[in-house]
Amino acid sequence: MHVSHCIRTLRGLPSGALEVDSFRMMVAYYSLSSLDLLSSLDTKVKADEKEDWKSWIWKQYIADEHIAGFRGSSFLTGPSASAKEPPHILMTYTALLSLAILRDDFCRLDRRRVLAFLERTQLPDGSFEPWPGSEEGGDIRIIYAALATCSMLNSWDGIDLDKAVAYVKACRVQDGSYGQTPHAEANGGATYCAVAALNLASHPLQGEERDRTVRWLVHRQRGGFQGRIEKEQDACYSFWCGAALTLLGCADFVDRDANAEFLMRCQFKLGGFAKAAGEFSDPLHTYLSMAALSIYPPSWGVPLTTIDPLLNARTETVAWIREKMN
Repeated sequence: MHVSHCIRTLRGLPSGALEVDSFRMMVAYYSLSSLDLLSSLDTKVKADEKEDWKSWIWKQYIADEHIAGFRGSSFLTGPSASAKEPPHILMTYTALLSLAILRDDFCRLDRRRVLAFLERTQLPDGSFEPWPGSEEGGDIRIIYAALATCSMLNSWDGIDLDKAVAYVKACRVQDGSYGQTPHAEANGGATYCAVAALNLASHPLQGEERDRTVRWLVHRQRGGFQGRIEKEQDACYSFWCGAALTLLGCADFVDRDANAEFLMRCQFKLGGFAKAAGEFSDPLHTYLSMAALSIYPPSWGVPLTTIDPLLNARTETVAWIREKMN
């Protein structure tokens, strides 16, 4: 059921989802990642279809004489000084992982120019704008994607890590959580991005700072997890909060069975997972629900492979891209 749902999504977004066309790369990543965790790509998908998916991803690769990266789709995502559509950091991060899931050899990737793209998008405050000249400013999600991309490329050339770390720390709230930007409201997704970004930068939380963040995350569990104080549970936060706790070395603090019971109620009858029981499924909540179950399998077990919570991909997929980039 879930496999068929993911394959349907990959074969074409439904008409009701056209507003996310510019983020089609992320939708593909969520669907491919779900199939990867279900170990279904080799058993349920033909080789020529996987090649078609790889070909589509590479068609979103944008390169000039200076920079390179991936866009979300052929839909224009924003203004650029270039005649070509600019690459986007989030799309580059998800494209690299999607190609790794499909076991691409990355021979077409110019790592030097991708790193130059990341260098060009870093702002004076240490954050990253999503694409060159976007005028949107940065946030903690883009920092995470930029640092994760550097980690996959096995190079930090041109990146000011100290400034990036300083920006992440500026997003911290007194209770130990993080907002997307300094002084913004905290939420579980931003807190995961902060914890993961600091780990990627080799500046993990320690001491009282770590303890406060752990406490805030643990208090978000209500069976499943809520993303903010006094909000309803949402399936995606089972990953965001749960993965952050794993990165902080506190996986034992999660009630695995209660979390899994909540996620089971979020399953949609036609396949996939929704944010909450009774709602329609979508690629993001489908993948993040499975990722959470992979990190925190219940006592009765689930048919999912293991995941690397730092890069947010199947363990074997992360090993593949690290081998190819080395």
